[in-house]
Amino acid sequence: MNQHSVFGVLKRFIAIGIASIILLSAATVYAGEQMDSRMIADINKPGVVMLQTIYSGTIVIPEFTVTEMTMNHIYDKVLDRVMSVEVAYDENAIYSEILMILFEKPIEYFTPTGTSMQVSAQVGAMGTGFVVTPDGYIITNAHVVAVPEEELKNTFLEFGLVEMMNQSVNDLLALNASGYITITEEMVMNIQTSIAQFYLKMSVDFQSS
Repeated sequence: MNQHSVFGVLKRFIAIGIASIILLSAATVYAGEQMDSRMIADINKPGVVMLQTIYSGTIVIPEFTVTEMTMNHIYDKVLDRVMSVEVAYDENAIYSEILMILFEKPIEYFTPTGTSMQVSAQVGAMGTGFVVTPDGYIITNAHVVAVPEEELKNTFLEFGLVEMMNQSVNDLLALNASGYITITEEMVMNIQTSIAQFYLKMSVDFQSS
């Protein structure tokens, strides 16, 4: 396996960057005036219902790559460390060091490709409600019917990015199993941390419908 194969497996790691969420749909229920919940429960015990609001969306994550110039810069760094005996002179250690350097400064090393990856997701809120009128008027907590936009955005992003990272970690572990490169738990954690830092430093566009 050559260096191009190794970095091909890392593509989904490098893909994580600016995230844009478009909410496709949201279930809705009605909320009434604030009332004492214990009083309502006592009066309407047969009318207590479970409510769930589901938001479906697509997370669009622009892909990133590492240019040849950047890789040459990283190779030079690794060579210096090999020459100073900081890194062992063997293929496994060298590729492991390349990975660590690459994710030390993701903002500096990653370059947008102009393409994107998409992840579909669903998130929701759940709670109890009380039927208070014969025609089905329901009173429930505000968070059940309307999740704050910022909270909803962060929930979608967390779901999508975790899914992407899990896929990438599985690919890295497959490389580890092949014996071509050693992937330690510490390396995986460091890479995940760098991805999170990279995301936090990038702007996020959030639109809801």
